[in-house]
Amino acid sequence: MKKLVLILILCPILTWGQANGSQDITGVWRVNASSWNEDTKQYADCEMIKFITNSRWASIFYWPKTKKFAGTGGGTYEWKDGVYVETCEYFTWDPSAVGTQQSFKMSIENESLIQEGRLNTDKFKYPYYAVYERLDKLSWVYKNQKSTQGVWGLTSGTMGAERLDQEKIQEKYGSVVKIITPNFFISTFFDKQKRTMNGVTFGTYSIDRDGKYQETIRCWSWDDQSMVGTQPSFDWELPEENNFHQKGYLNSETYTDYLIDEHYKRLEPLSYKTKIWTSADQKSLLKELKRTKNEMIAATESLTDEQWHFKPDANSWNIGQVVEHMGIYERLYYQEGGAALRNTEPMPKISDQILGDETYLAWMAENQPHFAPKHAVPSGYMKGKANLDYFIYGRNLLEDMVRTTDKDLKSHFVPRKSEPKGFHSIHGLLVVHYGHTDRHLRQIERIKAHADYPQSKSVKGK
Repeated sequence: MKKLVLILILCPILTWGQANGSQDITGVWRVNASSWNEDTKQYADCEMIKFITNSRWASIFYWPKTKKFAGTGGGTYEWKDGVYVETCEYFTWDPSAVGTQQSFKMSIENESLIQEGRLNTDKFKYPYYAVYERLDKLSWVYKNQKSTQGVWGLTSGTMGAERLDQEKIQEKYGSVVKIITPNFFISTFFDKQKRTMNGVTFGTYSIDRDGKYQETIRCWSWDDQSMVGTQPSFDWELPEENNFHQKGYLNSETYTDYLIDEHYKRLEPLSYKTKIWTSADQKSLLKELKRTKNEMIAATESLTDEQWHFKPDANSWNIGQVVEHMGIYERLYYQEGGAALRNTEPMPKISDQILGDETYLAWMAENQPHFAPKHAVPSGYMKGKANLDYFIYGRNLLEDMVRTTDKDLKSHFVPRKSEPKGFHSIHGLLVVHYGHTDRHLRQIERIKAHADYPQSKSVKGK
């Protein structure tokens, strides 16, 4: 086991945006496959999780079925002569590994992190190859968002009845570092000067509707495993951008209303993306909204009154009603999207859990009939080109909103029961909208192709 854990925990990481061009390997990773020596098989039931931030790494190794803790390690990293070098600050199996530096090659292939190289310490010297699956990203922190995410160092706290100031923390533990990503956390207690590891807690967390920070403990290295599976809940606040405070109680077979009241300072500046919705997303959305508007204008601006109002059959819409239907949606989405951008908080944490643009466009491109809800059924009261003017006015409002907003259209959402997670981003809403326009442009072409569709009068001389 010692060989496995040392290799896994001393694996290297790359700074986001610097390695292999723009590859981002920060986040939380799990080993899916690896090869190092003849002892590989005995670790098949173990789980190794590795946290990678912009400056630190932390790994934990445990058996989920038995709830037993196996080991942990972590530290810092830096670039040297183009090679990624990781420094170990704590390691449970071999204290002599503390302070050592290891170098490996890293790359991302098909969304998997590939590590290969050679482990080189006093005790372990052999090749290593591993494939990691990403469980979480760090790029979802939104600028000015109040979030627990970050790398935090404990400055003071109360644990049970024991109050600890900075000096007492140093005497008892050395350092206490807590890493919180969008969905996971790990807390480590270690003294790199003494080369001791004093404890680690790992798990997932969520923020509930009441604003409580609730952890689910997956691994606990302290006195027993009774805390594994428990869900302690904490009040939390960010009194300042670089300070984090959490307060709550632990309860298990061993602990009864055990007070945890901790104050942390930020150890690593937040340098993640300030927006998920990029300038490229904005340009693409504007391009498609303009394209479909221009195609709608080209398809209808020269129609005769008879052509505007021709119906292929009694149950079909005429072209005027098709364009009025689109005009209704221009206003609906402008109102709904604008209200969401003004009145809701960004939720970047769920941005990767919603459907992608290609799914929405495929839905709009299918040949199956769609049925308009009652509020979007055209009245037919407007005549001829008035329908086009109605559509253009509404589309221009949407384009102006997309062009001028300083909000993140992929972090603001509207509710939709039909969505897998019950939310629809404003960006996705407008992707559906231009796909919807394309769908009705095809409907207009089918109306024009009808055998009884009125033909324009022939131009004299032709």
